[in-house]
Amino acid sequence: MNDELHIYVLGPIDTWRGFTPLTHWRWGEETANVVLRALVAAVRAGFDGNLRPGEEIYLSGLPCGDDESNHVVVGLKQDNNGTVFLVSPVDLPYLKEQAIEYVRVAVPSFSLSTLRAIFNRAIPVPSPEEELRAIIARGRRQADA
Repeated sequence: MNDELHIYVLGPIDTWRGFTPLTHWRWGEETANVVLRALVAAVRAGFDGNLRPGEEIYLSGLPCGDDESNHVVVGLKQDNNGTVFLVSPVDLPYLKEQAIEYVRVAVPSFSLSTLRAIFNRAIPVPSPEEELRAIIARGRRQADA
């Protein structure tokens, strides 16, 4: 797996067509890894960790072609000004034109034991909004490490 993630910082998005809220996504080890890596990358790109109330983390799958890995884009909407951070494992060149900022960051995958330690329980787990905020806080600590 390539450790590089592409972060597109965009203006506010109010309609998340094609995206699924994390609370409706199948939660498991792979999703936990994708979300945590995206949070660490977004924090490194300037995400302040405050999600807009009533909104959450959004996910969207990408076509993989012949590649067997699953590509998932993670969307985060910052509360203070509605800034959106889209984090993708593959480059999405068409978004660079719309982006306020584009950043590439290397964030390695987390081992299952690390994920279990971070989430303080076995994976899979349900992910209510309070837990998402805890995940963001942990992602910040990982980004600072």
